[in-house]
This record gives sequence, C-alpha cells and structure tokens, in this order.
Amino acid sequence: MPTTSRSHALAATLLWCAAAVAQVPADLVTDASWQTADLGAPATPGSHTWRQGTLTVTGAGAGLNVKGVDQGRFVYLTRAAGDFELVARLAGVTAEGAVAGLMARADNAPAALMTALVFKAQDNSLGWLSRTPAAPPQTRPRVDAGGMKLVAPPPLWLRLVRLGANFAVYRSRDGHLWSMISNVSGGAFGIDGPLQVGCFVASGAKDAAASATFDQIHLGPPRLRWRTSWVGNTFGCRASDSHVSNGLSAMWVAPDGACY
Repeated sequence: MPTTSRSHALAATLLWCAAAVAQVPADLVTDASWQTADLGAPATPGSHTWRQGTLTVTGAGAGLNVKGVDQGRFVYLTRAAGDFELVARLAGVTAEGAVAGLMARADNAPAALMTALVFKAQDNSLGWLSRTPAAPPQTRPRVDAGGMKLVAPPPLWLRLVRLGANFAVYRSRDGHLWSMISNVSGGAFGIDGPLQVGCFVASGAKDAAASATFDQIHLGPPRLRWRTSWVGNTFGCRASDSHVSNGLSAMWVAPDGACY
C-alpha cells in the first residue's frame, strides 16, 4: 500500500498534533443546503434526508478508488478554496459491505482529486485515502492511504482537517478524546480550488444500496489552539540498523492537550 512522502508525512503529523488538541470544534451545521451526487453512475440511484441535524445518506456503488475511480453517494457543502475542519459522528451503517465517512473533493468526476476518511463495515476498519496530482513523469494521479482495525464498530466520531498543502485525520469515541488513524495520519492535500466537503456512503455493490447516518456535523475554519513538534524520527522502525521510533497510532490527546 503506498504511503505519503516523508516531508508530507512530517507535515501531517505536526498538523495532527495541532488539531487534535483543539478543544472547540468547528461550527455546528444546523441549517444546511446540502448538495448531492451519485459518483461513478451506480445502477441504483442514491438519496439523502436531513432532519434536525441528522444526515442519512443512501447509496450504492463499489466504493472509493476501485480501479482508480469512486462510486457511491456523496452529500456535500461547497466551500471556497482554503482551510477547513469537518467533524461528524458516524452513528452506523446498514450493510456489511458498506463504506462510509467524510470526504473533500474537487468535483463530482469519478476520478477527481479527493481526500477521504473511510469506515469499512466488512472488516470493521477505519482508514484514509487521498488522490493527488501526478508527479512527472507519472501520468496517473498519486494515491496514498493508511488505516487500522477498530476494536468496536460505530458510533464513532470522525475529523478531517485541511491546512495549506496538508491534511490530517483522527477518530474518537466521545468527540473529546482523539487519536490518530495510523502511524502517518494524513498527508498531502491536492485540491487548490473550490471544495466539495461532506459525507458519503457506498454499499460495496453496484446494484444494492446501503445507508449511513451522521449527526453532530461541524464544518468551518480549523480551530488550532496549540502547536507542537516532534524531535527525531517518528516514522517506524528498521531491522537493518535497529532503529526504533514512536508508535504514533497508540497516542491519545485529551481535551486539555495532554498526550498519553
């Protein structure tokens, strides 16, 4: 599985440290003019409902980055270019093969540049995925990813933050105590222009639908109250020279900024 470059991995780690200790989430979405689209033309059209702060998204499709394209239902708000923070509680999904989570896209094209935080019901895992512009001489977009198995299924709080050329992702069981998704919990953010930011679901099958329910949705500028940095290498281990570094996925950050 591809990983981010060292420079973007470091930047994403620093961004994660800054955002994870933010005690106040972005603005609560209470009266949203949601837009919606079926990505990748699944055989069964999708839909959504929005009632008293709860968003239910229903859609079919194979999922994200299957043979280089996305297929599913995406419900989103459009934002001008710039930084953002998206937080939501994933209450649950209705199908064993479903994938659901948070996503930012350049547009609705199946192979558009995007970044997503993805829960997979089939193996009860949580991961992140990004599609960024190709680096010459390559012609295909670069795809980076990471993830981990969960101890328990949703409900689960999700957070996606974009700051400049980087993004970071995290998870929480209560919306207060946050942890990383994987050793490299983010990477390069490849969208320069306007953004589509919201929630998605795909059933895992082209002709059968699944639903995902989200609530406590917050969207706004990042509220980064703390800054920090790492000293030394924090990106894994090497058997060749016995180098060992921190297992960042085991770290937790409390609301007061304490690291455990």
